[in-house]
Amino acid sequence: MMLTGRAMTAAALLVFGVHGSDAVMALPSPNAILDFIARYEAPSGYDQTHNSVSRPPPRPLTKMTLTEVLDWQESIRPKAISTAAGRYQIIHDTLARLVRTYRLDPNRLFSPATQDELGRLLIRECGYGRHTTTDFANCLAGIWAALPKVSGPDAGRSAWAGTAGNRALVTPATVLAFLGQGSQKPPTVPGVHIQYEIEENAVEESIRNAHENDDLGRSVVIRFTRDPYRTH
Repeated sequence: MMLTGRAMTAAALLVFGVHGSDAVMALPSPNAILDFIARYEAPSGYDQTHNSVSRPPPRPLTKMTLTEVLDWQESIRPKAISTAAGRYQIIHDTLARLVRTYRLDPNRLFSPATQDELGRLLIRECGYGRHTTTDFANCLAGIWAALPKVSGPDAGRSAWAGTAGNRALVTPATVLAFLGQGSQKPPTVPGVHIQYEIEENAVEESIRNAHENDDLGRSVVIRFTRDPYRTH
């Protein structure tokens, strides 16, 4: 397949083998990463709350709206050491920020689909597909206490160790092996900037834009090692 100039924009889930280069950037899909996180954060699933809560929610979290979850989290703050809720154990301040930043409907249910969307937003904020595996893993550890820092003086420890009884529940080696154990930055070709985007059909859109703008540039051959039209 021949892509040119701006047409080299591609989906973040692709693994690129760039002609003339051994550089490879590979990551599991966002949903796979969420499954990995949930295994350690909330094995009981979408209705799980932190074990420190003094008063459980009035009904299952997945049957409550975002506003209701936030109100419940706010009400337990004085006595609970953590307000973490749901499959991804999102605390009050993080949930409030996501609702505000992404203008989410506060009357939307905190359903499995909504929780998955919130988790993907947090993964994207960590620079999914744009940073080294190590940097990406360390960012995830800054959000999810069950994950360890994978480098630096605190490698192996939770970024939240000592807070709300948190500790790392998995080793850095396991995290890096899951993510692909790589430290390369996304591959680049001289004169060409490859931008990773989390969106379906990014390849077709880029090709269309390149032709519309008459910006074909230098041709570069890339080899797809995964189906570029599958996002999960």
